[in-house]
Amino acid sequence: MAKCEGLSRLIDIGWVTARDASFQRTGTIRLWIQLQLALGVGFFQDPQFIWLSNWIKQNDSLEEEERAMLLYFHAQRYLDFIRGAENELGVAALERTLEAISELDEFEKRARPEMALEWVTHIHPKNVNFLATPS
Repeated sequence: MAKCEGLSRLIDIGWVTARDASFQRTGTIRLWIQLQLALGVGFFQDPQFIWLSNWIKQNDSLEEEERAMLLYFHAQRYLDFIRGAENELGVAALERTLEAISELDEFEKRARPEMALEWVTHIHPKNVNFLATPS
C-alpha cells in the first residue's frame, strides 16, 4: 500500500509541476511524469539539469504538443548519451559508485572543494562530458 501512496504522490506532484511549466493536456502531463521517473521528481529545478530547465523556459512559445515532444527528445538524447545503448554506461556508473563509497572515508579526509568535480567525473564521466559540450 505504501508503494501505491508514493506513486500517487509522485503523480500529484507531476500534475502540479507540469501545469507550472505550462503543460495542460493529459498527454503532455503524462510525458512530464515519465521524465520525473527518469530524471527525478524535481528535475526541472535540479542544478545538474539546468540546461533542461533553461530549454523549458526558452521554448515556452511553442505549441504545447511540439514543446512536449521536443522536451522528450532533448531529455532522451541526454539519457541515451549517459546510459549507453544497452544501459552499459549506467551499469558502469553504478559499479564506480559502489567502489567510490568504499573510498569515501579516505576522500573526506583529504577533500577540498575543487576535488568534488574530480570525484563526480570519476563516477559519472558521461554526465560531466555531456554537460561540458555545447548543445
